[in-house]
Amino acid sequence: MIRQCAMKTTVIIPNYNGLSYLKACLRSLAAQTVSYALIVVDNGSDDGSAEYLQSAGFASAFPQAETLLLPENTGFCYAVNAGAAKADTPYLFLLNNDTELAPDCVERLERTMERAENTFSVAAKMLSLREPARLDGAGDLYCALGWAFPMRMSCRLVFTDGIMISLPMCAAIPECLPLWAARTAWQIFAAG
Repeated sequence: MIRQCAMKTTVIIPNYNGLSYLKACLRSLAAQTVSYALIVVDNGSDDGSAEYLQSAGFASAFPQAETLLLPENTGFCYAVNAGAAKADTPYLFLLNNDTELAPDCVERLERTMERAENTFSVAAKMLSLREPARLDGAGDLYCALGWAFPMRMSCRLVFTDGIMISLPMCAAIPECLPLWAARTAWQIFAAG
């Protein structure tokens, strides 16, 4: 059941020749318990992804979606930044096309951001699709200078309600799943 409220989150999915993954990802996104905006950025795919994103079926299933069809593969960062530039919600949720979400994922991330003061970002706990009891990862850490550190070289982290919160000294950016960032912080991070 979706709780109707003002959308706080834009989900941004970069895609390059990922149609076989994208449909399952979108199905899990459709089951979310809160409303969200959606931007899918296709990076010049030639596997039918662009055609699917332009189809009536996609439009009816995701009326809140905007698609950006880039003429060539510009890479992950460019695609994500193109999507972020179009977003107009307080939160951005970067979601790889080969992921599937728990139905309350967006809701829990929003709730965590709203109750954790001075938080730059939070990231979802990542479980293996093949072995759901196995932790796949909890992301990398980035310092203010943009240097990446594996999670084991941790900054100050707090785990709450199954969600990782990084405190102001660093940002958590998962390798394969969502980054959740306050819009202003994302703009600063992306510009750096």
